[in-house]
Amino acid sequence: MRRSALGAWGIALVLALGACGDDGGDTTADADGTAAADGPGTASSDGMTMDRLVDAVAEATADGGTASVAQEMTGMGQTMTVRGQARYDTDTRATAWTAETAGSPIEMRIVDGGVYMRLPPEQLGAMGASEDAPWLYGPDDDRSSSGSTPGFAEQLTQQSDPAEALRRIADAGGEVTGTEPDTLGDQRVTRHTVDLDPASAAVLVSGSELTDQQKQALPAGAVPVEVYLDGEGRVLRIETSVGPDGADGFSLLLEYTDWGEPVTVEAPPAAEVANAEDLDG
Repeated sequence: MRRSALGAWGIALVLALGACGDDGGDTTADADGTAAADGPGTASSDGMTMDRLVDAVAEATADGGTASVAQEMTGMGQTMTVRGQARYDTDTRATAWTAETAGSPIEMRIVDGGVYMRLPPEQLGAMGASEDAPWLYGPDDDRSSSGSTPGFAEQLTQQSDPAEALRRIADAGGEVTGTEPDTLGDQRVTRHTVDLDPASAAVLVSGSELTDQQKQALPAGAVPVEVYLDGEGRVLRIETSVGPDGADGFSLLLEYTDWGEPVTVEAPPAAEVANAEDLDG
């Protein structure tokens, strides 16, 4: 049961984001909020590559420690919105989310090596769960026999981190094609443009293979993914769109705010938790 309940939500959150890496670059900010050295948060970064960008953002994310995350994903004619908080410290890594699609909210907390998911009442009933224990629990024991792959909870926790978003883009063949100064609200930022081929971008956003109709609706040229960094190299926004508006189009907007603010994620009360493996649904 654990794989059908929690695994399905893991797929739905394929674009929520994890981190690792270190580029050793200096991204110390000046008083005006721009980076003092040639790095990802600097508009004059010549020769920026995806590897450099991923590693530097991973380091900046670890230094930031925590963030609030907002996502809006559209695809297959549906929109999913996600609001949450993430703690990136290796020893205390945790996330808490509330997601909504078609008016149905789902809450998730990943903390202390476990995944807790609260479903709408109608879905609880379909799975054989009681409304008295609306939180489903799945342990972080989904590892390969060699122990080399991360457990389920760790995979989802990593997906809250912007560096993993960039790593996924890199793995899909993304290339940095431009670096420019820009503004986001009243903040001076650096915008990196990363180009992807349309099919890779659509699969990345949707989390699934495309139908023949969707493939035919894809544009011919490269799809730009815009990545906005503050003066300390921390991601503030990632956005892209692929194809036409409507059922055949895809879009993604990720926003990271409140860097460094306290984040508290706790497991739900034990009396309100049911083990997903024990359910019949």
